[in-house]
Amino acid sequence: MTANNLIRIEPSGKVLYSTRVSLKLSCPMDFVTYPMDKQICSIRMASYAHTTKNLIFKWKDEKAVEVANSLDPSPYHLQGIGTDYCFSKTNTGEYSCVKAAFLLKRVINNYLMHAYLPLSLLVLVSWIIFWLDERSTGVRVIVAVITFIATVFEGSRVAGEAPHASYTKAIDVWVNWSIFFVFFAIVEQVVVILISDKSPSSIKEPPAAGDEEGGVALPLMENGDKAGEVSEIPAASSPAQQNLVSKWLSRYKTTARRIDVVARILFPVVYVLFNLTYWSSYADYEGINTLSTYTKISYN
Repeated sequence: MTANNLIRIEPSGKVLYSTRVSLKLSCPMDFVTYPMDKQICSIRMASYAHTTKNLIFKWKDEKAVEVANSLDPSPYHLQGIGTDYCFSKTNTGEYSCVKAAFLLKRVINNYLMHAYLPLSLLVLVSWIIFWLDERSTGVRVIVAVITFIATVFEGSRVAGEAPHASYTKAIDVWVNWSIFFVFFAIVEQVVVILISDKSPSSIKEPPAAGDEEGGVALPLMENGDKAGEVSEIPAASSPAQQNLVSKWLSRYKTTARRIDVVARILFPVVYVLFNLTYWSSYADYEGINTLSTYTKISYN
C-alpha cells in the first residue's frame, strides 16, 4: 500500500537506496526490413534536481541490468543488452544520465509459414499454364485468373497484418513482386493465345498422285518439283549462325509452344535471382540497429 522503497545505512557511511518503479514505455521502431527487422529500445534515467556536483549515476560492473528468466518479448527475441552514459547540459548545470539499450530481433518462423510460403506456392502454381497445351485456352485462362485473384487476396491479407508505415517494407516488396510474377504469367498466356489464333489451323497436304489445276495434272520436273512451282533454295547456314538455342527451339512446331518452353525456364530463373537478391538484401541488413556504441553486457 506504500511506495516500494528500501534504505540501508551501513556503519561505514554507505547508503543503499532501492526503489521499484513499474513503467510502460514506447519504442520508436524502423520497419524497413519487416519481418526481418531488428529494433533497439532504450531507457534513459537522469537526475532532475541534482547536478553532477552532488549526484552522479554509474552502472555496476557486474549485472548492471538483470532480466527475468520468464521474459517473453514475443514476437521478438532479446539478442543483447548494452549500457552507456548520457550526460546532459542545460542552463542550470550538468546532470548525470544513464541509459540501457535492448536489441530485439523479430522471430521470422511464423512469417515464413503464413506469409512467404503461401505467396511462393501461388507463384509456382501460376507456372502450370506453361505446361498445358496451347490449344486448351479455356483451362489456361481459368488457372491464370484464379491464381492471380488468389495472389491478390493473399497479398492483401499479409500486407494488412503488417505494421503501418509511410515507407516500403520488406514484406511489401515480397507481396508486390509475387503479384507481378503471376501477372507476367497471365501476359505470357495472352501472347500465346493471340499467336495461336493467328496461326493456320490446318495445312493442306498435296495429293499423292499430283496436284491438279483446272483438271490438268502438273508434271514432275527432273529434280522432283512440279512444273509451275518454284522450289525453295535452302539458305546457306553455318554452325556459327545456327546455335544450340535455335536447334533446341526448332524441335517445337508452333511459335506458341516455343514461347511456353522458354517461359518454363525463364520464369524460374528470374524468380530464383529475385529470391537471391531479396534475401541477401534484407536478411543480413544491419542498418543502425546495432549495439556498437554501447557497453555490451550479459543478461543470461
